[in-house]
Amino acid sequence: MAEPTGLTRSAALTLLGLTAQASAREVTQAYRRLAKTTHPDIAGPRDPDAARRFAALTEAYHLLTLTSATPSPPVLPPLRRPFPVRVRFAQPPPIVAGPVRVMPPDPPPTTRRPV
Repeated sequence: MAEPTGLTRSAALTLLGLTAQASAREVTQAYRRLAKTTHPDIAGPRDPDAARRFAALTEAYHLLTLTSATPSPPVLPPLRRPFPVRVRFAQPPPIVAGPVRVMPPDPPPTTRRPV
């Protein structure tokens, strides 16, 4: 979310076109309806202020839907770095000196009779 602009609850309701008695479902429906026309990808280059209006619309939606009753995700402790693992072989791996050339087999001996 962008940096907060100090939007109040009444201003957020006005921006979404709702009354003070609007339920959470009505807030979501109004946001989705307005987002379909305000989103910068949909408005395109013909509306240069679409990104600014969409950001304000999204901030109003978050202000109205995220309340103190909404549980925040748990904060996990930072991960400790595990000890390095050393792999020990029962026998050392074989050492390969280099590429191995495979020679074709010798041709079979010919059994020609002298003439």
